[in-house]
Amino acid sequence: MDLDRRHLAVATAFFLSAACLFFSATGASAATATSSFTVTATVASTCTVGATNMSFGPYVPTTASNATSTITATCTSLVTPSISLSLGNATATPRYMASTATPANHLQYALYQDSGMNTPWASNATQSVTMVGSTGTLTVYGQIPAAQYVPAATDYTDTINVTLTY
Repeated sequence: MDLDRRHLAVATAFFLSAACLFFSATGASAATATSSFTVTATVASTCTVGATNMSFGPYVPTTASNATSTITATCTSLVTPSISLSLGNATATPRYMASTATPANHLQYALYQDSGMNTPWASNATQSVTMVGSTGTLTVYGQIPAAQYVPAATDYTDTINVTLTY
């Protein structure tokens, strides 16, 4: 009986050896070659800027009128951009809106960098935009002072150019 087990063990070992030899011989004829490639990208450093309109609504000369505009900067890279504002119709402060009916009629206003309206936007003023990820916002505060008696029933406008530097 021990002899039968021994023959069975020898036969099994022979069979397994032959199978391994067969499968390794058929796989041994395959050859390989390798190569590599580089993956690259360039992140363009660009920013865009947009702004909401500042609408004071109807002006009543007995009180000052306040309004805001939100400037939004979106950038593709991690930068800290800064904003500057043009003087609009004016060549120096104070800023003014001109009447659409009679451009010689002016309604003065001021733009501020803070909600307390303590820091005016001068023609050479810049303010940094705090970025959260790729987007940052900045609020511009506007005020038309009281006691400006100008012709009524007409619209007054000005266009402020926003410059984003990054």
